[in-house]
Amino acid sequence: MNREGFGFGKVILFGEHAVVHGQAAVAGALRRGVRASAGQGPALLRVEPWGLVARPDGTGPADRAFAAILAVTGCGAATVTATAELPPSAGLGGAAALAAAVARALCRDEVRVGEAVDAAERVFHGTPSGIDAAMALRGGFGRFTREDGLRPLVAAP
Repeated sequence: MNREGFGFGKVILFGEHAVVHGQAAVAGALRRGVRASAGQGPALLRVEPWGLVARPDGTGPADRAFAAILAVTGCGAATVTATAELPPSAGLGGAAALAAAVARALCRDEVRVGEAVDAAERVFHGTPSGIDAAMALRGGFGRFTREDGLRPLVAAP
């Protein structure tokens, strides 16, 4: 198998709390994110430097999110090693970046990858706005609403 995937981190410039309530936000992807590599082996996820280990039969949020990704991507068992360039729980979209990297390492169908990221985000955030998933998957810079999704904006570097 030995596949790799990447998910972008993000910053929300305007509308961080408003986007949860259906209003617009402006966000940009970071060059840093999460890289993952999937290979044959038991269903296991290791994330460095977070020191996170997840198994789909576990009960913690990371375990349940990994199980959701495996289920949506249709991958019964794989050992995934991920390297995060983002600090955890810092508001930089680390969970979505991790989900995107893992799903892409497991599956090449971008529709299923997006569905897997959404499923993982629901585990972590209940009813997420979708902005973290959109930025993790697409990168770039744009305006996001739940209704319209991510609309790219042109800006100087």
